[in-house]
Amino acid sequence: MLHGKLHLSSTFDRSKSGDISFSDKFSAYHETRVTPKKKRVKLSIFVDESSIEVFGNDSLSVFQNVVFPDGASDGQSFYSKGVPFKIRL
Repeated sequence: MLHGKLHLSSTFDRSKSGDISFSDKFSAYHETRVTPKKKRVKLSIFVDESSIEVFGNDSLSVFQNVVFPDGASDGQSFYSKGVPFKIRL
């Protein structure tokens, strides 16, 4: 999440999601705005073997992406620039 004064930008980076060389039309980055409610952003994230869905603030902002991980890929990472955050599982 990248912090802005009135909104947060949520960026989905598929550039390292496996072999993406099959098409130069394959978009590696997707970005959407997520407007905080009471200074909070709620993300619901669903992951399976080849897709990731992210719903921001009860579906006001949505990502749905296909990924192509190799068999050794078994992790996720999250980061924030300049804005502290908490993850609740």
